[in-house]
Amino acid sequence: MKIFRYLLTIVLATLVLTSWAEEKKKMPKAEKRFHETGLRIGTDITRPFQGLWTKGDRLGVEFNADMEVRPDIFVVAEAGWEKFDMQHDHVDYTSNGTYLRVGVDYNLLHAEKVEVDKSTLYIGLRYGFSASGQTVNSFAINGYWGEITGSFPKQNYASHWGEGVFGMKTEIFKNVYLGWSVRIKFMFGQSKFDMPPAYFAAGYGTNNNSTTFDFNYSIAYSLPFNFGKKHRTKEENLNP
Repeated sequence: MKIFRYLLTIVLATLVLTSWAEEKKKMPKAEKRFHETGLRIGTDITRPFQGLWTKGDRLGVEFNADMEVRPDIFVVAEAGWEKFDMQHDHVDYTSNGTYLRVGVDYNLLHAEKVEVDKSTLYIGLRYGFSASGQTVNSFAINGYWGEITGSFPKQNYASHWGEGVFGMKTEIFKNVYLGWSVRIKFMFGQSKFDMPPAYFAAGYGTNNNSTTFDFNYSIAYSLPFNFGKKHRTKEENLNP
């Protein structure tokens, strides 16, 4: 599993760097930028299918929103719910919870035509917090005196972590965007139990390591309302 994660990370990093290099070639020297004046809301369409690439049966739903507050700087909020089930010969485990992530994105791309080119290639930071609950429905441990079985009632706990994000969003139809991102997550802290330890954090993943990787693919819609003044490019300021 670790080898698979490392290989996946290398492949994703290669794709990201290749995409960034191709987009950089298109950047003109002029200081033109894409500016999003409305509130963009969306959903991560990969969350219901996480069980296809993660250990255990994991699924959820996530909604996100972002808005440009300064030239090329977007504030972002992401909220969702997740559940995780793990069943095998020695343990029957269930967990679910809600989470919230807030942060900022910085757009790296120039636009050749400000009103037409509406792609953003961005880096960002997130702070995440989740409230989860877990139940060990049954467990079995083979010891010196034979097999020990038992269960643990529901335990509620909190987690918080940080994320580094790299991604891209592109307008495919008027006000409709598709986007992807890759993420590295760092666990800051979590509620502690004597037995069993908190194993899963909604919005973060399993706690096998203090860091974990994730990706998402989202679809979003930009509400056709101007929530702020349109930022002017340097050319517009020079040629009003």
